[in-house]
Amino acid sequence: MADFVADIGGTRTRMAFVVQGRLEGLTILDTNTCGDLEDVLADYTARSPAALDRAALAVAGPTNGTSAALTNIGQTLIADSLQRRLGTASVRLLNDFEAVAQATATVQADGLKTIRGTADLKAGNRLVNGPGTGLGVGCLLKDGTGGFTCHPCEGGHVGIGPRSRFEVAVFEALTRLWPETVFGDSLCVEAETLLSGTGIPYLYRAIAAVEGRRPEQANSSVIMASANAGSDPIAVATAQIFKRHLAALAGDFAILFNATGGIFFCGGVAQRNGWLFDNDFLAHLDAGGRFQALRAQYDVYVHRSGLIGLSGAASILGHRVLVPDT
Repeated sequence: MADFVADIGGTRTRMAFVVQGRLEGLTILDTNTCGDLEDVLADYTARSPAALDRAALAVAGPTNGTSAALTNIGQTLIADSLQRRLGTASVRLLNDFEAVAQATATVQADGLKTIRGTADLKAGNRLVNGPGTGLGVGCLLKDGTGGFTCHPCEGGHVGIGPRSRFEVAVFEALTRLWPETVFGDSLCVEAETLLSGTGIPYLYRAIAAVEGRRPEQANSSVIMASANAGSDPIAVATAQIFKRHLAALAGDFAILFNATGGIFFCGGVAQRNGWLFDNDFLAHLDAGGRFQALRAQYDVYVHRSGLIGLSGAASILGHRVLVPDT
């Protein structure tokens, strides 16, 4: 028998079969161009190396267990329909950061890059932040048995606002560029509006508008590469604001969940841009008024693997699988 796991994100869809504790048949597709997701999943599972038992699908969007809406894709998955199409005994629809958080419960030191702290992970609640196509947030709460209880959430959609006079003008421009993300009659926007691969180009265009410059870049990967190289001052400013707000939000969530077990980052933007996690980043994370000393106690890590969503989905089905750094 085999189980089927998938991690369906805003940019990539990753699928694999779990056979005797191993991920087999790993396939990675472009979510935006692969077509109807139910058809894609059914076509893939038809090639299973063994009879299928269960399926666990980690989806980038809110789910009530019976259906899941992908926030940045415009598609909805229905568990009953998938179960019929896939021919499995059960289908579990998970928030993607429920799976990522679950994987963080058993991650080993060699699967992490340590930004602050030691390779010996501390006991305690663990916070996960994932700037990728969107911004995912999850938390593992230490329970009375010595294990963890997963607490997925839509933390990427909390409101954030300007942190400097310059940013007031930038956020004013952001509200005009992406009005759907604005919180009422204010300068607050969803955190994902700038802290994601989708949001970075909006932030870049907003800064360019404030500076009276013509935007030179449109792709988040190019913007961040230009910022790292120092070749585009608008990109540099974009990365600085991105860093400040990602760090501050992580510090705020760490206080909320008392993340004594560490703050963990994942997602394509974080994992491809390790240069962001410098002393300046930690200073922004720790800046917390009277609670600065507490924030400074939290260890900080970046996941190395891009397959932790699959690993977490498999873990929720009761498997322990090792994944490469891919």
